[in-house]
Amino acid sequence: MNLMNSFAAASLDLNEAWNLSWGEGIQFILVLAFVYWLKVQIDTRAGLGKKKRRELKQIIVEAIKEAKLD
Repeated sequence: MNLMNSFAAASLDLNEAWNLSWGEGIQFILVLAFVYWLKVQIDTRAGLGKKKRRELKQIIVEAIKEAKLD
């Protein structure tokens, strides 16, 4: 029964964690947007953007076609 009480307490804590005011909610969304923008910037600098992905896919397709011709 002690385990069930622990789960109930954890559930209550999670419910309270999402009890945000409008101001806190807007700040949370802005932080999420910034973190996503930062992730996209890092991916782009590391060469993982859409353009690089398309180029890599084209190279792989060409290599497969050449391998089939040989």
